[in-house]
Amino acid sequence: MRPRLVLVAHPDPVEPLDLLPVVRILEKCGEDAFAVRVRALDGPPGSGAAQPADVLLVPGGRGSERDYGQGPVARALDAHMGAGRPVYTVCSGAFVLAGRGLLTGRTVATHSAKSERLARLGGCTVRPGLVRDGTLTSVGGTAVGHVKALALALRIVADQTPERLPALLATLDVDPHLLPRLEVVR
Repeated sequence: MRPRLVLVAHPDPVEPLDLLPVVRILEKCGEDAFAVRVRALDGPPGSGAAQPADVLLVPGGRGSERDYGQGPVARALDAHMGAGRPVYTVCSGAFVLAGRGLLTGRTVATHSAKSERLARLGGCTVRPGLVRDGTLTSVGGTAVGHVKALALALRIVADQTPERLPALLATLDVDPHLLPRLEVVR
């Protein structure tokens, strides 16, 4: 089986605490589990862009509310969601989807201080924690950024390569019961 291709489509500037824990956790699973490609939303697609990603991740950052137009990575995000493939957002990364009209009628999570603004912009319902609405899984709330990112990274592993989760948890010094629980909306 080939590794799952994960496209991390990040705003510029990105919040390192939203990005780095997820990438590191996926890398800990091994090269045969995940191939991670990190690309700026307004940047060039980079190598391997012709292959559709299995998973798309949008971390947050101060650049999350910018308009990313029709650049190649932003278009890949639209196509990915349109095809019904899994999308994950960390904190304000949900604003990238809202700005592209991809959250209407959905339930998502973001930073607590930004929830009302996201609801207005995205036409969506916003809750704290780890939330799944169809193929979209998001994390937000009041927890520290790296804790939210860790929770989402473990959710990606559980969803995509569940057989790897026990060994991964054994290498981490973290109690998964202290992380946000997944709330499935639909």
